[in-house]
Amino acid sequence: MPKAKRTTESSLSPKAQKKEVTPARVPPSKLKAEITPTKAEATPTESKAGITPTKSEATPKVAEDLAEYINRFREREARNSSNARGGGAQTVTDATIMRNLCAIASGDEPNSCGALRMFAIAYGVSRTFPGLSEHNVAFLTPIVEHLKERWPTLQGIRRAPSEDDISREVDALADVCQRVVGRANLSFASKCLNMLGLPVPIFSSEGKAYLGFKWKKSDVLSEYASFCRLWFASYAEQQPQYEAHAAKQIRRDDELEARLGPKWFAMRGFDVTLMRVGGPMRK
Repeated sequence: MPKAKRTTESSLSPKAQKKEVTPARVPPSKLKAEITPTKAEATPTESKAGITPTKSEATPKVAEDLAEYINRFREREARNSSNARGGGAQTVTDATIMRNLCAIASGDEPNSCGALRMFAIAYGVSRTFPGLSEHNVAFLTPIVEHLKERWPTLQGIRRAPSEDDISREVDALADVCQRVVGRANLSFASKCLNMLGLPVPIFSSEGKAYLGFKWKKSDVLSEYASFCRLWFASYAEQQPQYEAHAAKQIRRDDELEARLGPKWFAMRGFDVTLMRVGGPMRK
């Protein structure tokens, strides 16, 4: 009797995966952003076998992912376009968003609550602030005041914060959100501090899926501290590649890009990778 043919499956398993000058303020009236829902990342991409690809099947595209973020930083998107890599569709650059957010924290923005709303919209987190509208922004005041209070400290640790520094600041801002809206918004807190120029990993559902992140309230570390540790552990092996490509791509003659440096842009490139690969992995 002939032997039955055996079918074996194989999979690839690669290795685990500043006195500072406050940037010029752009009036919040020029900040118009909108969120365009997209299903692009919510719908898993199927492989030839009909199986959702895992991160081990995705070849890192370091230069491409960095270029994608740097374009977002420099160039506004086409109106009504969708941006699945870190927020809603935006009609202003990330550089403009950063300048305005820094103006809020430094106390140079008179309409600080309105400008903070625009940041929340551009970065896709406005939905986590129930009731937020053009005419209802005053309840954001405690968040604005917290950013102003922490601004000197944030500037002091911006160039080389430890993981503890990062986790402490994100958790503190999330705690203020908890008091304001009844929810410790780690996504908003991490995005906000990142866009104040700190090298802060962005807490996202895509990132959690990519990293296989699990957390329980009984864990010793806070939820964000645990995420941050796992994020940096995953990033460590690829960090030299990201930073080398970032050093080539950023403009040294641009004051803001030079001030942020390759390290900050490299981490944003890795965030794009997490969102690109982690999006289809979400359940």
